[in-house]
Amino acid sequence: MKKESMSFTYTECGICKLGKRENCFEFVPCLCNMDERNYRNEGGQLHRTKTLAQGDECCNFHVTKIKSVR
Repeated sequence: MKKESMSFTYTECGICKLGKRENCFEFVPCLCNMDERNYRNEGGQLHRTKTLAQGDECCNFHVTKIKSVR
C-alpha cells in the first residue's frame, strides 16, 4: 500500500541561519511560502501551521497526496 501522507517537524533551518548570517532574514518567509507550491507541483498538498521564519518554535509539515481527477 502506498503512503498517502507524511509528517515531519524541523526545529532548525539552514535557510533561516543563512538569512540571519547574511543580514537578509526578511526574505526567508518568502522562501517558506514557496513550499506550498513546490509540494503541489509534485502532487502533494502542504498543511503547515508553524514556521521558524515566522518566529515559531518549529516548522511543522504535513503533506497529503492530491487525488488525481479523471
